[in-house]
Amino acid sequence: MLKITSFFSSLVLRLFSMETYCLNFSGFRFEKAENCGQEFDDLWSRCRERLDKKIITCKDSRYLNWKYLHSPNMNRHIYCLRKQDRLCGFVVLESTTEIGYIVDILA
Repeated sequence: MLKITSFFSSLVLRLFSMETYCLNFSGFRFEKAENCGQEFDDLWSRCRERLDKKIITCKDSRYLNWKYLHSPNMNRHIYCLRKQDRLCGFVVLESTTEIGYIVDILA
């Protein structure tokens, strides 16, 4: 009986979360960033206000370019989340030959 209940509960949760996922991402798009500029500074300024008393590394364009895009011997890529040409967040991925890692994320 427990397995049947668990199966149906999992199915219902999966259906609801899929609907929420599709609704939340309408109008958003992802794209790869070749360079971090002023829009990353603007995103950092907006996020910094919400993170007033938290400990977090400064994630402005200078830091992101230095740490992730111009670092030697690293295969890192920044993907941007945009809505109507406004930067809403980013994720930094590092890949090796077989495995990929999320190195940084801000949204």
